[in-house]
Amino acid sequence: MLQLESVSKQFATKVLLKEASVHLRPGTRVGLVGPNGVGKTTLLRLVLGEQDVDDGRIRKRPRLRIGYLPQDLETIPGHTALDATHRGSYPEHDAKRILSGLGFTESDFSRPLSALSGGFRMRVALAHLLLSAPDILLLDEPTNHLDKATQRWFEDFLLKSSFTMLVISHDTAFLDRIATHIWEIRHQRIMESVGNYTKYVAWREAFEAAQAAAADRQDKEIGRVQKFVDRFRYQATKASQVQSRLKQLEKVKRIERTRDPKRRAIPNGCVSGFPFPRHRDDTRSTSKASPRHTARSWCTALWIFSWSEANV
Repeated sequence: MLQLESVSKQFATKVLLKEASVHLRPGTRVGLVGPNGVGKTTLLRLVLGEQDVDDGRIRKRPRLRIGYLPQDLETIPGHTALDATHRGSYPEHDAKRILSGLGFTESDFSRPLSALSGGFRMRVALAHLLLSAPDILLLDEPTNHLDKATQRWFEDFLLKSSFTMLVISHDTAFLDRIATHIWEIRHQRIMESVGNYTKYVAWREAFEAAQAAAADRQDKEIGRVQKFVDRFRYQATKASQVQSRLKQLEKVKRIERTRDPKRRAIPNGCVSGFPFPRHRDDTRSTSKASPRHTARSWCTALWIFSWSEANV
């Protein structure tokens, strides 16, 4: 449906994306996360074509309809809340149903847009997007102006729909309830995990632990080889072995420790600064595989990959 292929984007000296590749598949609801300023809104604008990529390309299905809810609205066509929702193109009864779900009363339907608060104008824009049912919904912090009851209705609407979504949200509980995948922009790349936010946090912690362990093991092995080289460098009988190990070291692809330096450990329900979402039923899914076992599996895979590349 939509695919980024080796996309790069930077502003002046700040690189946001570097050869980032990812695929938005039909029917998926993707939560886009990462620290402020990392390029989340820029990614949406690249998808919309409002900004150009510096390198790479974005492939879209022909005649793809994309709906976008920005974090800050400029203008909305229409005179009243109802007019601005159906815009003469969709049934009024459907527009009223969606407006009601988003917290509007019968008397609100005829209220001028100019009389509505910024939060309710945002709800009108959201109602129009839901009514128009685009192929892809791009949403930038859609729950900022929703109360609990309205957000519950919104979540249920999304779960019952077949929308393909890419949504930026700092509301981790919202992402935990609606997301089928998580994309994280980190170090100019896009990391993807399957599942909601809680599963993403567990996956990321296991990956980072495995990556650090693999890097430690690689450092130890490099040190062992380097020690051999230093010891026998000037012995003629060991010359061929020394040269062989030097070539081996030159081919090694070092494992980078990519843990986000902005994150810090926070106790009591948090993992490295990313809080677990609070569920309404206060339940959390558990995995049969322990984090230690998962990390060890990742570690083994990373170690084998790195050293097998070095010895090709």
